[in-house]
Amino acid sequence: METNEQKQFGYIKDEIADTDYVLGSLSIPTEVLQSTGQWDEFIPADEIQRTEKYETYGCTIFGTESALQFLFKRVFGEIKNYSERYVYILTKTRAPGNSPKTIIEAIRKQCGMIDDDLLPMSKAETYEDYIQPDPLPVLLEWEGEKFLKDYKINYEWVFKE
Repeated sequence: METNEQKQFGYIKDEIADTDYVLGSLSIPTEVLQSTGQWDEFIPADEIQRTEKYETYGCTIFGTESALQFLFKRVFGEIKNYSERYVYILTKTRAPGNSPKTIIEAIRKQCGMIDDDLLPMSKAETYEDYIQPDPLPVLLEWEGEKFLKDYKINYEWVFKE
């Protein structure tokens, strides 16, 4: 029997507030970074949000960090690989997932980001391993705070429904 049932693997729709930046209205100062619109040379390495053993429901984290990795390579010429697992644990993301706004707000105001080598997905054999250690060791949180001191992240919505 065929079904047209949609499956959701991590995305929760946001409520966009009147005070949020929206392209064309309340807008952050803009500098065109890639006038051609071609970002191919800045594509970060592929990272999959699931393994054969478990699904993280972390697409909003993986997508947000990928976008930031594009920007780091374009703006600073730096290839970065941040730990999605770190943000996942600190934002308490669990099935059915999380919203993009929750994730970017946590990264820019609360937890920052750390290098993937410090808390890689590859070291998590099971989903239970993936969501540990919780709470995170303070040394990892201090690494995230370094990011917050070094970078200021802004964002705006492309449209408001």
